[in-house]
Amino acid sequence: MTLNRTIAPALHWEKKVALPTCESKQENGLSFTLFVDPNTSVLEFRFVFPRIDAVGNNPLLGYAAMEMLLRGTKSKNAEQLFQALEILGARIRSAAARDYNEVTLRTSLRNMEASLLLLREVLFTPRMALEDFNQWIEESKAEFVVNMEDPAYLAGRALRRTLYGEKHFYGELLQTEHYERLTLAEIEQYWRKNIVENCPSVIIAGGAVATASIDPIRLIASWEFGKQKGALQYGELRATEGAMVRTAVPSGTQVPMYMGCLLPRHPFVGEYDLRIAVALFGGVFSSRLMQNLREDKGYTYGIRAGLSFYYDTSVLSLRTNVGNEYAQRAIEEIHNEFMRMVSVPASEQELEILRGQLLGESMQALDGVLDAAVSMFIYGFPVEEWYENTRKKIEAISRVGAAEIVAIAKEWLKPNNFVLSVSGREEVINSLERPQ
Repeated sequence: MTLNRTIAPALHWEKKVALPTCESKQENGLSFTLFVDPNTSVLEFRFVFPRIDAVGNNPLLGYAAMEMLLRGTKSKNAEQLFQALEILGARIRSAAARDYNEVTLRTSLRNMEASLLLLREVLFTPRMALEDFNQWIEESKAEFVVNMEDPAYLAGRALRRTLYGEKHFYGELLQTEHYERLTLAEIEQYWRKNIVENCPSVIIAGGAVATASIDPIRLIASWEFGKQKGALQYGELRATEGAMVRTAVPSGTQVPMYMGCLLPRHPFVGEYDLRIAVALFGGVFSSRLMQNLREDKGYTYGIRAGLSFYYDTSVLSLRTNVGNEYAQRAIEEIHNEFMRMVSVPASEQELEILRGQLLGESMQALDGVLDAAVSMFIYGFPVEEWYENTRKKIEAISRVGAAEIVAIAKEWLKPNNFVLSVSGREEVINSLERPQ
């Protein structure tokens, strides 16, 4: 039998997709969300700390504090901490995002209590040694210097500043001087305010905690977290719609292109229809942008559009890299695809392929309680809103048709609303123009 890849396979739609169930609990002022699967022995504890920060603070603070948490504790250096985790078969990760800081523990049901006690040691008694701080500063600064010579990094950086403005928390950009000014005392103060005195939300996913020898919710609720809720002061949002930003580099054979426009905080009216429209535009491999610029014209290896959701705003963005000689034509073809979204309705074949890809991605994102917990964490919904959002997103895949996509594209996919940021050789990027 020969496989004909030009014919799309038949899609078999289930009448109803079963969503994972979860429950919420309150204990000693902390909120807990549980995704339980009795068939797994793995547990994941995700602590989400809303950032307590403001415009004008050193943008390195959150990243430095989350990094220093894993450099050891008062009683263990980094190597000893790693060995203790290895013995338990556990893993602790920490990260700083735009709106929150996150610390995650993954362990087995059997070693849950010992792993949680080790996590508590990490959160409340970090080592914060000067030699670790100096080493991190040196390593991180060296990475930053390398990034500042990367055209793609520079294009994305310029887009971010232009989208939000320098007076908004999202628009603050890292500078070399931030490494030079940062002190260990500032990191310790940030850690105390954002971890110890903060009130996190806790997402627990995995094995049936009810069968454990201890109640992890009561154990965590007994820890010495403060009661204040994080309050990030975002500042003033000053987007520059339709701007074109050029960042010159000494040499290069490609032009990274980043485009973006701001949307309301999610969920907003039309959001679910817009998700489908953006997927058709550039969100999946079969998208119109990919078919045009990659498959047909060969201008790029890939181009992608997508939605990002943050606490203060949402963003619709796309990015690609094209050869210098194709840069102007690529800009024109991207503009043409914007125009096609509002003038050429999707064909039935386009919609069928699109629905199959989106449903597959949605099911993969919910394939087990660990993945479901991640999806909730990414979108930051309360339990009831997360469940409703997930249901509506999946329903929209089969509900939204060609007419709805054209209507939502006319509302949101307006090329003049998008900031375009390009980076490359000066003579190349100065010759580029946006279609009128």
